[in-house]
Amino acid sequence: MDAIGFFESILGKNAVLSDSQKDHYGKDYTKNFTIKTLCAVFPQTTKHVQDILKYCYENKIAVVPSGGRTGLSGAANATQNEVVLSLEKMNKLIQINKTDRTLRCQGGMVTKEVQKLAEENGFYFPVDFASSGSSHIAGNIATNAGGIKVIRYGLMRDWVAGIQVVLPNGELLEMTNVSVKNNTGYDLKHLFIGSEGTLGVITECVLKLTSPPGELITALFALNSLENVTGLFSLAREEKLPLSAFEFFTTEALAKVQEHTHKKSPFAESHSHYVLMEVEKGEGGESALEKFVEIASEKNLITDGVLASNSVQSQDFWALRENISESLSQTSTVHKNDISLPISQIADFCKNLDLLLKEKYSGFEAVLFGHIGDGNLHVNFVKPKSMSSDDFFSHAKKADTGMFDLVKKYGGSISAEHGIGLTKKAFLSYTRSPLEISLMKQIKKVFDPQHIMNPGKIFD
Repeated sequence: MDAIGFFESILGKNAVLSDSQKDHYGKDYTKNFTIKTLCAVFPQTTKHVQDILKYCYENKIAVVPSGGRTGLSGAANATQNEVVLSLEKMNKLIQINKTDRTLRCQGGMVTKEVQKLAEENGFYFPVDFASSGSSHIAGNIATNAGGIKVIRYGLMRDWVAGIQVVLPNGELLEMTNVSVKNNTGYDLKHLFIGSEGTLGVITECVLKLTSPPGELITALFALNSLENVTGLFSLAREEKLPLSAFEFFTTEALAKVQEHTHKKSPFAESHSHYVLMEVEKGEGGESALEKFVEIASEKNLITDGVLASNSVQSQDFWALRENISESLSQTSTVHKNDISLPISQIADFCKNLDLLLKEKYSGFEAVLFGHIGDGNLHVNFVKPKSMSSDDFFSHAKKADTGMFDLVKKYGGSISAEHGIGLTKKAFLSYTRSPLEISLMKQIKKVFDPQHIMNPGKIFD
């Protein structure tokens, strides 16, 4: 019996795709890779996953775990005729424990559904981003996702109480002891958080929940420089504003959103930069914000600003930020990057990036936005109209090298949220030392000696 026949025998024919549709499940948001998959399989239980991986391990068949496929690094791309293992059908709630404040679910549950279930039970799950309506929770864990609330609530790692993982040989690793104090040696679950599916398949997870935030105030400010953006953030910290989000975007980003969605800017005039802030109203947040705006105006950090007067207007402000990625994809040919820097170095980095593009890549437009509160920049190179797509992506890859040199110079990271995958593994040494990379490879060998799990991702 061949591999496809075996998978059909345990899952049923309807849960195995071997025709042209299979490639749909073998790719993420990156577009410049040739996708080649053996088949796509859709398990419904952890036992299914164990049987699939055991068979693949024994027959040395490579496997690519597949979630919502919203990543930008090629980590979910199948390019070597791998089996794509989708958790799409493993999307069930297992338990909400109100005493422990935890939610246990299968790894294929969509992030937005986790948030909804938490809310319906009087809790809050704070990991949030534009793709929360399609990303899977196991994928969030596998990439240690961040998003728009990191400044207040931290990364995905901070909200994982436990995970269940199927190892490449089919063994089940149960790490779901949610005791707050469990000082009994190495906490292995953290190896899988951010591992990009290279060590095993996360089939279930136990997530921490918290109390819902109080009433939020949403403010949108217009500024005339990136230095003022970082200066405004420093002032917010000095004034101890209870921030839950601090996002920025450029006038170029706003223009793409307006072109795609036809949404109007709340400002009569155009400005070079914008900051979207969210402040918790309780515990003096409202009065602190009033004082903050007064000081920011006196320091000429902001040129204009508006507070959302109701929830609808707040959603409209957020739509200007959250629709940027989709608008770019719909209106332009784009090469996307996701980096992070010390906040104090962002303005100098961007000045030098602008010089790099003007000197070596004339015609490239850089559209910037990101989570300024944690130093995360989304850098988007837009193809000039006169350039072919092949030439553009070839030049964009070269521009990446220059940009990553600057990231290294300023003490940043070549990947903030989307991991290394296929796109950035040549630059891993810019962020990790030779010893760190050596140890990571040794860890990979311990968990996956046959090298079948997401091969070629992070490193070869």
